[in-house]
Amino acid sequence: MATYTYRADGLRNSKTVNGDTRSHVWLAGSIVLELDGSGAIINRFDRGIFGELIRSEQHGFYLFNKRGDVVQRVNAQGQILRNYRYTAFGVEKNCDASNDNPFRFMGEYWDSETGTYYLRARNFSSRLGRFTQEDPIRCGMNWYIFAFNNPIMFKDPTGLSPWIPLRSEVEAVGGSINWNINTNTAIATIGNLSGSFTAGTDGVQIRGTGNNGTMYVRADVFATEMFGNANQSVIFTSHNVARTNNQHISIIIFAGENSSLLTGNYSEHFINTRFGMQYATIGGGGTVGFGQRFNRALTALTGLPTAGLRLTGEFNHERDVNLTNKVFWYNLNIHNISTINSLFTKTRFYQDHYQGRVAYGVLPAANSRYFNSSSFAYGLLRASGITRPNLNNTGLIFPGWDKPLPNRAFTVVPQI
Repeated sequence: MATYTYRADGLRNSKTVNGDTRSHVWLAGSIVLELDGSGAIINRFDRGIFGELIRSEQHGFYLFNKRGDVVQRVNAQGQILRNYRYTAFGVEKNCDASNDNPFRFMGEYWDSETGTYYLRARNFSSRLGRFTQEDPIRCGMNWYIFAFNNPIMFKDPTGLSPWIPLRSEVEAVGGSINWNINTNTAIATIGNLSGSFTAGTDGVQIRGTGNNGTMYVRADVFATEMFGNANQSVIFTSHNVARTNNQHISIIIFAGENSSLLTGNYSEHFINTRFGMQYATIGGGGTVGFGQRFNRALTALTGLPTAGLRLTGEFNHERDVNLTNKVFWYNLNIHNISTINSLFTKTRFYQDHYQGRVAYGVLPAANSRYFNSSSFAYGLLRASGITRPNLNNTGLIFPGWDKPLPNRAFTVVPQI
């Protein structure tokens, strides 16, 4: 039998299992001491300045993988005390009932009596792959989902919706943060995207103190403020072509944890993560191969199309999914599921019927028979009923943006 008590702030104060009571002492959201029923110290957990677990007096030093799972414990001489292995959702593969180390998957506290991990706001079952209580803030439609159902990429240490470190996430994609010390407000800017986040408001926290403080923003709050919608949004971005100032455009679809896109017909394309959300990209490009790459580079340098290249429609091309190389960001303010699905459907139609049929040129002239990735993006938006943005005042050059791929490439089966 197990009973638990909690503090006024919701953190666990103690647990009693078969008459044995253990109390927890917390510091900045992490357990640092474990006491017995009389208040004597049973174990001390040394942590770093950001709460990361370093060692315990009883269990030695902790070593972690990239996700933060405890994968090994060693003593002061570096001798291995125990190894740990887990499934994606944290089921321990070499579990030993005699092992009383409480910190394991994600570096979090394991309650062996219930077979769950205590994640502050609620408990997580590795075997079920979900929380055993509903989300206290009732974010979205599924209140039991864990880490977007994608624990390889995400973790959820609070039992609430995923949080992101604002500055590092924004600056990683070339954005900037303007901090107002008087109001504790951060203005995040990425291209033409902008959002304001004030510490202490819903979904915005400062963790740490002084110069070590970091602003964390809940993923749904970030998406609402920056994209205009917490569930799904369509953004387009551009990257430099062959080290020139010319820009080629690709489309990004972001999906929050409660978006039906993640369970719909095109869910397999959402294999990347950024800003605490999953995303997929759609873009055009030239056919790939050593000869084609050489020709494409030559075309970029000379501005002259090269024979043999064909325009492809692609999901998650490596140059498109890398969001750190983007020069320009633009929010299309498209959140409707049917419109977004149209982008996927029409891209697949192009792949099925026109892949390999359309001539590709990096810098296509208006009166030529060549098209490029910006042509593909414009044509796809137009075929899906989305108005093309005016990019005349951006100070950038978008060859092909004034030459859309014809509508029939996305709607009409060609005659053989």
